[in-house]
Amino acid sequence: MMLYLTSIDHKSQDREFFCQLDTLEVAFDFLSDIVAKGSTLSQAYILDDGQRTDLPIAVFDGEPFLAAMQELEKDWQSLLTVPATLSLANGDELILLIQQRVKQFEKKIANYQKMIDRLEHLLQRTQKNFSSGPLKSRVISQYESMISRNRVWLIKAEISHKVILIRLTQLSG
Repeated sequence: MMLYLTSIDHKSQDREFFCQLDTLEVAFDFLSDIVAKGSTLSQAYILDDGQRTDLPIAVFDGEPFLAAMQELEKDWQSLLTVPATLSLANGDELILLIQQRVKQFEKKIANYQKMIDRLEHLLQRTQKNFSSGPLKSRVISQYESMISRNRVWLIKAEISHKVILIRLTQLSG
């Protein structure tokens, strides 16, 4: 995967750069770091297997991406991992599994809320700092769509959390 970018440095000089990176998360962190050091991104895209993907430069505000993405990935992996040696014949083991699931959903809910808060912050910055025009409208629309999608996922996670708590109460009582 190749990352290509054009930026304007703190001396108002155009800079073009490209490099090979292993993951999208590293590319996002790299771009955000460039912004944190005072440069302004004017274009960024990834070329992977002959496919070009333009990146929304307004997203990169100098805040690190990698740690949040890794935390989210770890949570998803823990949700998808099924213990191989566990027997569900024992009611106590089932209660322990459900308690783990409750904690996983609590983390998931917190992560969705963090993502929504961050996207709302980026939306506000875009509305405040961008000049009117088609780019501003498109970026605002993207943020609103992402916020809406994450709110739906948050609601689904909250409902699943409540269902699991009810099941835990039934098994414990």
